Amino acid sequence: MFAKTACVLISGRMGAGKSTLANYMNSYIQSLLDYTSFIGSFSAVLKQAATIVFGWNGIKDAKGRKLLQGIGSVGREYNKDVWANYLYKNIPIGTDFIIIDDWRYDNERKVSEDKVSMKVYKIRITSPNEIINDHESENNLPIENLDYYDFVVNNDSDLESLRKLAKEIVNIIIDNHPIF
Repeated sequence: MFAKTACVLISGRMGAGKSTLANYMNSYIQSLLDYTSFIGSFSAVLKQAATIVFGWNGIKDAKGRKLLQGIGSVGREYNKDVWANYLYKNIPIGTDFIIIDDWRYDNERKVSEDKVSMKVYKIRITSPNEIINDHESENNLPIENLDYYDFVVNNDSDLESLRKLAKEIVNIIIDNHPIF
């Protein structure tokens, strides 16, 4: 278990800016010097398997996305928590902030809450540039009920605006997190 760790789960559709927001948050946390952070993805090991076993070239075109979704689905059918459990095994103990940039399923939140002794913050990011896809991984979390999330980010401006929002979110977490 990760004691005294804040966990941030970021969800959103393809192209909404999940990884960009996560990277901005991570960069800001690291600039504060008093905190350690880890940025990761539930799908990282899945992508490694696609590359090593299937020769995936890393391109998320229709064929590549179908491969990733297929591997993800088969893994979840065998063990619904396989991807989340694997990620948490590879996060250094003592990390102050865990930022996960590809939260897609509620069981991933539950695993995060079991692994992290402090609060898990849920972020939904939207964008006019997001791509709507009908696969369950893109539609499993609430889309209409935004009250489910601790933060809702509307990524409809420039990158500097998103960077400022990332800093604001980190500062709110630091101000409200019991150990910071």
